[in-house]
Amino acid sequence: MFGYIRPYKPELKMREFTRYRACYCGLCKMIKQDYGEIPRYSTTYDLTFLTLTLLALDPVDYGQNLERCFFHAGQKTPVARPSDPISYVAGLAVLLSYYKILDNIEDRDKPVQSRLAHTAYKSSYKKAKASFPEEEAIIKEAMADQARVEVLYKNSDKPELPDLASEPFGKLLAELLLKVPDRLPGLGLKKGDAKALSYMGLYMGRWIYLMDAFDDLEEDLKTSSFNPLAAWEDPEKLREALGQKLISYEEEMNLALELLPFQRDQSILRNITQMGLPYVSETLFAGQKQPRV
Repeated sequence: MFGYIRPYKPELKMREFTRYRACYCGLCKMIKQDYGEIPRYSTTYDLTFLTLTLLALDPVDYGQNLERCFFHAGQKTPVARPSDPISYVAGLAVLLSYYKILDNIEDRDKPVQSRLAHTAYKSSYKKAKASFPEEEAIIKEAMADQARVEVLYKNSDKPELPDLASEPFGKLLAELLLKVPDRLPGLGLKKGDAKALSYMGLYMGRWIYLMDAFDDLEEDLKTSSFNPLAAWEDPEKLREALGQKLISYEEEMNLALELLPFQRDQSILRNITQMGLPYVSETLFAGQKQPRV
């Protein structure tokens, strides 16, 4: 995934930021534990949001430990304790990263680095596929759907419409999250909860896809790579139309979140969807880079 789903740090309380970082580090360490050192680079803010969401739904509060981390200069840092929800997200992280690498190879995006990454991830991918075969099949089919949609999009008489291009990735996250109750029965989610979680994934995926498309637009225009926003000739009209579309997706995500039976951390999740997402789009529209959280 891409790292656009992030909190608005100035409005987070210290304990909330500590909790968020603990989930980020907990996911990173779980990936290392389950799949090895190299796949730790699969840790993103998007997947941290998913980790935080699943942990917030769990009746059990696993808490966190103070542990040393190589990426923090050997200092002890709060880390969410290992749990089934984090292990599940770790598996998804490896699978999503692997297929992203395959997509980069297909698009000839940094071909040398992408092929090296493919080799490095291969064994971890096989392990994740063995653990989560149904999820792997969903991701594989979604990537094929994305390729088909791009062909349809290029031939569309209304190529400015973004929903067509963003649908496969939205559907991908929706189908993955729909499986959460079966994969994580300890959460005790009901049928309606699964639908709400899936609905959130649908609009989260669409939002991520379009945000990534805008972020990559300038480079894609230079390299003549596919981008669903390339048909827009007026930058101001593009930002206006895209901004409205992103806001509608954010509203749907917020609606879904309010329907879920969270046990904790609602304030952090609301910070991300109600403040973090608008801030990300505003800064990217202004041509600014995203700071680290």
